[in-house]
Order: sequence, then C-alpha cells, then structure tokens
Amino acid sequence: MREHRFAAVFGASGSGKSSLLRAGLIPVLRQAAGAGRPAVIRVLTPGDRPARTHEKALVPFDGDGATWVIVDQFEELFTLCGDRAERDRFLDLLLAARRPESRLRVVVAVRGDFYGHCADHRELAEAVSRANLLVGPMSRDELREAITGPAAAAGLNVERALTAQIIDEVVDRPGALPMLSHALLSTWHRRRGRLLTLAAYEETGGVRGAIAATAEDVYGGLSAEQSRAARRILLRLIAPGDGAADTRRPASRSELGSGARDVLERLVAARLVTLDGDTVEIAHEALITGWPRLAGWIEEGRDRLRAQRRLGEAARGWEELERDPGALYRGTRLARAEELFARQENDDRPGQPDDDLTRLERAFLTASLAARDAERETEARTARRTRSLAVGLSVFLVLALAAGLIAWQRDRVSEAESAKAAARRLATVADSLRSTDPRTAALLGVAAWRIAPLAESRSALLGGLAQPERDAFTDPRTGQDVRRFLSDGGQTLLSADAGTVTARNVADHGLAATYRLPSGTEVGDVGPDSRFLDVIGPDGSGKLWNLPLGRSVAELGDGSLWGSASDGSAYLTAPTDGPGAVRLHRTGDGKVLFTTDLARTLSTAAVGPGGRLLALCPAEGPLQLWDTVGGKRLPGAWEKADKTLCGTGSGADGGPRLLRFSADGRRLAAAYGTTALVWDVRSGRGLADFTGAGITGFTQAALSPDGEFLATADDHELAVWRLATGGTQVFHRPLSKDEAIGLTWDPGKPRLLRYLDGALARAEARAGHEVGNHSWNHPDLTKLTPEQIASQLNRTSAAIKAATGKAPTLFRPPYSAINAQVKAATTLSPVLWDVDTEDWKYPDAAKVAQTVIAKAQRNSVVLMHDIHPTSVAAVPQILRTLTARGYHFVTVSHLRATL
Repeated sequence: MREHRFAAVFGASGSGKSSLLRAGLIPVLRQAAGAGRPAVIRVLTPGDRPARTHEKALVPFDGDGATWVIVDQFEELFTLCGDRAERDRFLDLLLAARRPESRLRVVVAVRGDFYGHCADHRELAEAVSRANLLVGPMSRDELREAITGPAAAAGLNVERALTAQIIDEVVDRPGALPMLSHALLSTWHRRRGRLLTLAAYEETGGVRGAIAATAEDVYGGLSAEQSRAARRILLRLIAPGDGAADTRRPASRSELGSGARDVLERLVAARLVTLDGDTVEIAHEALITGWPRLAGWIEEGRDRLRAQRRLGEAARGWEELERDPGALYRGTRLARAEELFARQENDDRPGQPDDDLTRLERAFLTASLAARDAERETEARTARRTRSLAVGLSVFLVLALAAGLIAWQRDRVSEAESAKAAARRLATVADSLRSTDPRTAALLGVAAWRIAPLAESRSALLGGLAQPERDAFTDPRTGQDVRRFLSDGGQTLLSADAGTVTARNVADHGLAATYRLPSGTEVGDVGPDSRFLDVIGPDGSGKLWNLPLGRSVAELGDGSLWGSASDGSAYLTAPTDGPGAVRLHRTGDGKVLFTTDLARTLSTAAVGPGGRLLALCPAEGPLQLWDTVGGKRLPGAWEKADKTLCGTGSGADGGPRLLRFSADGRRLAAAYGTTALVWDVRSGRGLADFTGAGITGFTQAALSPDGEFLATADDHELAVWRLATGGTQVFHRPLSKDEAIGLTWDPGKPRLLRYLDGALARAEARAGHEVGNHSWNHPDLTKLTPEQIASQLNRTSAAIKAATGKAPTLFRPPYSAINAQVKAATTLSPVLWDVDTEDWKYPDAAKVAQTVIAKAQRNSVVLMHDIHPTSVAAVPQILRTLTARGYHFVTVSHLRATL
C-alpha cells in the first residue's frame, strides 16, 4: 500500500481475508504516526446498489491524511449487483484512488473464485494485476499461535492434545478458519475453569461440526412458527450461485417480514448472523457449507430463490420509476412468478398467503397481475367485437359454402377415386410391414378398410386377422456388447450393457425401470424372474443380484445358476464343471429346499412349478426326475431314454441339451440334437418322440402352459408341435440370420409365443399352421359350381386333417340352391353359419357363437370361409368367445387357408 493506492487481497472463503484487514491492517493504520496516519477509515460491503449506497463513502475526508476505504466481500459486486452500469460506476469511484492527486486509498477483499470476474473490467484487471496479495493457508506454527495466543491473552490455557487435534484438522484447509473460530467459541462455553479441553472440543463436533451443531441447537429450540421465520430469514440472506458457489447477501430488516425480531435476536446471540444498523447478514459463508439443513433448504428452493431475487430487483426498479406500469412483469416472467409466489399458501396455516415476499415485492406482483387481467379484459372486448363482425360475414360465407357444395358434388367421383387409391396404398404398405411390424400392419389394414371397402383393403384387414405374428418390438439399446434376456414368460425384456440394466414391458413397449450393477461385474444369466440376475464379480464368483433392492441376495460361489421355476418361486445351483452338490433354493430367502450329490458333471436341468419337481441330466447318465417335497426319485420312461440324451457335458456333442416342464408340471420335454422327447410325469410314459428338420439341432424349446404343444427353434426355423398326435408339426416360421433366444409361452395368453430375434422381441399368435394355398377364383361362393366348391373344401379338409388329426366342421353361408349338392359331393357335414343373408347383414356375434357351440363338438376344428365384408367386425369377438371354449379355427378366404 506504500507503493500502490489500490490493492486487492485474494483468498478462499474462510481463509482470513476479512480478519487480515479488520484485525490486522486497521489496527496498524490507527497506530501509525505522522503523515502515515489516515484521516478516516471506512469499511463497507458493495451490496446490490453499490454506487448509490456508498457514493458518499468514496468521497475523501476534508482534512489531513488519506481516506482509507476497505471493501470487504468485494464479490458481492458480481453476485448481488445485476446492473452492469451500476457496477461500472462503483468501480470508477474506487479506481479514482489510483490518480496521484486523489486522497483515497482502497483495499478490496475478493474471494479467490471470483478472480476471473475482475478481468471483465479493464482498469480493474490492470489494478489487480499490479497490486494483489494471495492469502494462503496458515502454517502449523501460525495456527498454533492463532489458537493459543488469544487464549493466553484472556488468561486461559489450552490442552496440548486439543491444540494438536485442531491443527491436524485445519492445516492446509484455508476455508476452515471461521469454523475453527466457531469451534473454539463453543469449546470456551464448555471449558473447565480456565482450561480448554479436548473433550469439550469433541462435544462441540469439532471444526467440521461446531457450526452445524450450534445452528441445529438454535433451530431445535424454536417453535414451529419461529422455525418458519428462521428459514425465511436465512434464505433471505443467501445469494444462490449461478455457475459459482452460493454466497451470503446483506438484507435490511424490512425484508425479513413479520415475526422476525425474536428469531433474529437468537440467531445473532448464537453468532450465526450479524447486525450492522438496519443491515442483517450471515456471520460467515462457512454456515452455508457447514450446516447441512441450510444447504438442503438452498438446494430445495434454488429456482425459487433466484426468481425471488429477480422479483426483488424488478420491484425496486419499479419503485424508483415511481411505479411506472411499463416496468411491471409480463408474459413468461409473470406466469413464472405467479406460479411460484402469487398462488402459494402457507402449508401450516391454510388460507394464509406465503409471506416470503416483502411488501414491495408483493405489491409489485399484485400490480403486475392486475395489469395482466386488465389487458385480458381489453382483449376480450376486442374479441367480442371481432365475433360481431364475423356474424355479419356469416351470410356471405353461407353463400360461398353453397357454391362450394355444388362444386364438391361435381368432384365427388374424383374424390372417391382418390380415397380408393389411398386405401390401396395403405393396403400395400400394410402387406409390406406384415413381418417387421405386424401391429402397425394391422392398424393400417383397419385404416384402409375405413377409407374404402375394396378387395385390397379387405385382404389387408383379413391378413392382419390371420397374421400369426402379433408384435415385433425392437430394443432401442444398440451395441455389440448388449446382452438381452426375456423374463416373466416373455413379458419383460432385460438389456444389460456397461453396468446398466433396463427393464422394458414387451407388451406396451414401455420402459419399466433402470438399474445399476456394481463396477466390474458381468451378467451371466437371468434369475428366477425379472427382479433377479446371475452376476459374476471381479473375482469370478457368482451372485444372485436383486435389481430393485440393488444388492446381492445369495452367494453362488464357484457354482452357477442352472435354472428356475416358471413362477419364479425357486432356483437351482450346481457346480459349473465337475461333480458336486445340486441345491434347490427358495427365491424369497435363499433357503435350501432340496439337495442331492451328482457323481458326474451336470449337463442340463429344469425346475418344475413351485420347485416341487426337479429334472437333472448328469453327463453320460440317465435322466433323473426328483420329487423335492418327498425327497424321492421318480421312476419313468425317461430313465430308459437314449444314453446320448444327457451328452458328455462338454456341449460339443450334438449341441445343447434342453429340459422343460409345462406350467402345470404334468409334462416334461427333452430336446437334444434334432430329437425331442415328451413324457407324462404322473404316469411316467412317453407321449411324443419326433425329429426336427434342422441341421445343427434344436437350440430352444418351450412347453405350452397346458402341455399340449412344444415350441422349438433350430438353425433355420421356429416350429410348434402338437403332442396329442405324437409330435405333428402344426406351425413353422423361418427365422432371420439371428437365432431365436429365450423362446417362451406368454402365461397370460396360452397361444402366444415370445422370443428374441437379435434385438427384436417377437410375438407369434396361436399354435397355427399354414396348411396350403387354396386358390379361390371368386370371393363369392355363388359364382362357383358345386363341384368347384366341393373340390376346394375337400382339399382343405384333407390338409387340415393331416395337420391336426381332426376333420373340420364346416360353417358356411346357407346358399339353399347349392346346399344339397355340396353336402352330397363332400365328405363334410355342413353346419350353417348365417352371415351373408340379407335378413342378417350385421350378425350378432353372441348368436353366432351359440350356434357353433350347439352344433360343433368341443376341441373340434371349425372351418369358416367366404367371410362377407359386412361381417368382418364381428369375427374377432366370435374368435375370442369360442377360443375360450376350446375350439380351433381355420379361416378360409379366397386366397388361402390358415390354421
């Protein structure tokens, strides 16, 4: 300061900048003698209007000696003053001290993280770069002197252990000095005689906890009303940071609202806030970071605090402009302020307005809302006049519409043709999307039919009805490392990648949940249901991980998860390689329900519903079926199966070995290589033994919930086999280049298959089978001869009987002229379904269902053909009603027959 008339002191918050100036520089200046003694020393903080507030303080004192101005908390110039012109004017007043003829000397204390803000003003940047002092952390000796010196001056002693403890906690922490001061004060309150002890210091919570402990003690002693007042006072004294740390801000007592006096006195007594005339301020910014409750209030209401500060600045500007209406809030700012403040009520006093705002702020907001309402009323009057004018024009518009109607009638034929063209285009798009997006294809078929009832749109509509694939959902997560699993009967898709697991509902394609796995873990397999995963830790050990709880519920150790019950009630663990104990666990608590030792490596296994049955396939041994409740091994034909069923356990002898139970536990299926075997569990006898057409063998297998069908997947197709006929293939569908994964039956829809095809989760409807293309030259049977009808029906019947083992019952329109001839020429006994008569153009679906139930045997195949366009709407309801009764259907259009 002897060489420069303007200087800056920088340091972190709590590093001692203010103490250096107030307790160091000021006493030295007052003790100076002669020309070095200042005429007057002025200490100020900028506030939100620094130039207007401190203009007189920056005028040199009229007398001998220089006028010293110490500006503490200089960062308020950037946090509280939002007017750049006001800021520049204040800086000009300060920087005037640099002129040689000036009798001012200025020292500013700036928080270190605001050093870059000083570069925004060129002259300030130059002044700061020439004369600045960076306050760093105190050394251990300096800290010891700061602790023991004031105590010795007051006649107190400090335990050496206390001094060492405090130094260890504070050294190299420049922001800890205010907390040190507060901790020493709290220790002094708990002193023993003239001795400051370590025990008393630890009772205060130490350097880190003293401020928080004091604040919590004060806050805990307040009533509910006083607690609200304390929260309001402290938040008024905070300037929330925007890209920087939160800082304190001074406020006048009038800003603190009603009921603040008693609370303010308590906060002052606890040295949490300070009073300087009418100005209230937080004692130090250490309270902001050191008291978790205050930090939580700030974080919770950060947006509200920022909006409140902006509202206060706008209200003060409005007041300075003598409440000019042009300075009021409008538009988005007013709507935001109304949302945050105007409609707020005190939760503890219903009906009472929130008193967070000052009288000026409340008046400003009220005036803004009143002005908006007045403007809206003006707009409403203008709108009414506009409507009156519109009524006057209505007559003219009616005449214009009449003329347009005439023109429209002339163009009606052209528009009808356009609608037909649009329907054809939609039908074409629906056909092209049938395999990739069946749901959209079905919707497009309905849209095409509604636009124009043409043969093409009818074909698209019926194609959607007969489409076996009901849905194709593409996982939005991409990448080669994504692992996907179907769980909950194919209703949930789990995708794991880079420690993140997402669960999606396959039915509605919605995101159900997102989970995080511990770092370094890998997903091995899906667990008993969508809540569990088999994860492998960094050490190679397996764990059963509960996704919703985010923790391990069972340690698998060196073993592996070998399967789980379809209802998720139990899971099986066994050694990964080699003989050992096989254990069945209950999913809820991991309790071991059943255990047995295998002398050979386990090739594959399956857990029955509820964990009551267990199928084990040891390498090079017979298949074992266990009753886990009774703890006994069940005999049956499975023990006499081919020795290659269980394989060698290496996985290199004909592909994987698959064991599957039906949902009711009545059936057990085994698939190995290209061979599939199915047994009845109760009787122990074999039900089916068949071979697939693939080359590499079956890779997936799943028994339907009722045990009537077995779904398989191999290297080239998905197939469904009817077990009642010994394994007749009743459905097949070619697969894409990716193999099917997670093949399963939807438990809520007994005839719906779900599986993964790469990133696609597909759903196939019913156990259907395309039995052949039957070319119908005309969609109307009345245009065919009886011989033609008989030939087509006989061919269809033969194909259906070969595929299902059952001859169909015929439902067809009652063309009385040809009815007798058709009956005589075919092997079928027609049962009439009246759908095309003029008397019943829109059939009653319930009546049709009753007719079928009365005339067709249960579990028979019902053949419906030549569906009239006016009857299409009733078909889905009829199918749903009769499917629940156990009927199977063949819908024959003029293009093909589909089972």
